Amino acid sequence: MPVRGLIGWNCVVPEHQRKGIGKAQIQEILRIFRQMRICRACVTTTNDDFFIPARRMYEACGFVEVRKIKGHNSEYEMEL
Repeated sequence: MPVRGLIGWNCVVPEHQRKGIGKAQIQEILRIFRQMRICRACVTTTNDDFFIPARRMYEACGFVEVRKIKGHNSEYEMEL
């Protein structure tokens, strides 16, 4: 089994944003990772202001920014 689980594109259509749906998606992914005995979750997002809500949501779920990546992106990780 992999040690690190990568979370891909996580989107919520605008009319349903700010209702906890994105956070629920992430929590379900983390539950599946734990069930698979994956030890670390990783997600990448853009540093543009448009993505501030996404970064706040990842941090609220327990992710910590671990590095800046070429192209104005940040990588977040969380130990499971």
